[in-house]
Amino acid sequence: MSNFQKIERIISFEAQQNVPFPIDEVVWDYQLVGGGGGEPIQVVLVAIKVDLLDQINGAVEETGLRTSIVDVAPMALYNAFRYNYSDLSGCSLLVDIGARTTNLLFIEPAKIFSRSIPIGGSSITAAIAREFGEPFAAAESRKKRDGFVSLGGAYAEPTDPDVARVSKVARSTMTRLHGELMRSISYYRGQQQGNPPERIFLCGGTAGLPYMREFFNEKLEVPIEFFNPLRNVTAAAPAPAAELARSAHLLGEVVGLALRSVSSCPMELNLLPRSVVRKHELDRRRPFFIMAAACFILALLGWSVYHTRAAQVTQQTT
Repeated sequence: MSNFQKIERIISFEAQQNVPFPIDEVVWDYQLVGGGGGEPIQVVLVAIKVDLLDQINGAVEETGLRTSIVDVAPMALYNAFRYNYSDLSGCSLLVDIGARTTNLLFIEPAKIFSRSIPIGGSSITAAIAREFGEPFAAAESRKKRDGFVSLGGAYAEPTDPDVARVSKVARSTMTRLHGELMRSISYYRGQQQGNPPERIFLCGGTAGLPYMREFFNEKLEVPIEFFNPLRNVTAAAPAPAAELARSAHLLGEVVGLALRSVSSCPMELNLLPRSVVRKHELDRRRPFFIMAAACFILALLGWSVYHTRAAQVTQQTT
C-alpha cells in the first residue's frame, strides 16, 4: 500500500469520527496543506448534509444552470487571498463579517486555520430590535439608515439620541466579536502553533458598516485594511470601476470561485452532489457510447454488404 493510500484511509477514518452525522448522509472532501521542508501536513476536511446540498443544487438547476463546483466560502476566500496577496509573508488574518456569522481565516505560507463565530450583521439588527422594541425588519431599516460603530472614548456623540443608541448597540455587538477574535488568536497560537497575525483584512457585508475599520484599529495593534480581491484581477471594460472599488470587500468568495474555472488554485475542494457527479460521468462517457454505437452500426452494415456480396457470388457460380 502506497503512502497516499495510507493517508486516504486515515483521513476516511477521521472523517467518520469527526463529522457529526453518519458518513453516508454527507458529501465530504479534503485537501492536504503544507508538509514541505519537514513541516507537518495539515488536512482541511469539509462536509455538508446530502439533503441540504440537494436543495441548493435543485435551486441552481431550476434556473437552467448546471452545478460544476460546490466550494466552501472560507476556502474560496482563501484562493482569492492567495491569488491577490501572494507577495505577503508572515501571518495574515481575514475577518469576513457576514449577515449571520463571521469567518476567521488565519493564513500563513504553509498553514491555514478557519473558525466560524455566530456573530454578524443580523446580531446587530436583533440587538437594535430589542433596544427599540420593534420588529426585526424595522430594526434592519434603522441600521441601514442610521447605523455606525460608535468610536467611544472622547468622541462626541451624535446629536440625535436614537442614532447614538444605534451606534452604541453596534459597538456592543462588535465588542463581543472582538472578544471572540482575541480568543481565536490565542487558540491559534497556543493549540495550532501559529504565529500572531501581522495584519488583518476586513471583508463581508457588515464590514462596510461606517467606522468598522476604526473600531478594530482602536482594539488591535496591527494594521487593519479592507480586503481587495480585485488587486490582481482586471475587470471587464463595461464594469463601473468606482462601484467595484467601493464594493470590492464583498466579492472575495465570488472571485475565489471564478478563479477555479480559469486556473489551478491552492485549495480545490469540491462538494458536488452525487447525482451531479453521476451526470458528469455519463456526459464524459457519452462520446464513447456514441462512437461505440456508430462502430457497431458500421460493423453491421459491413457484415450486411459482405453477406449480400457473398450471396451474389454464390448465385453467379451456380
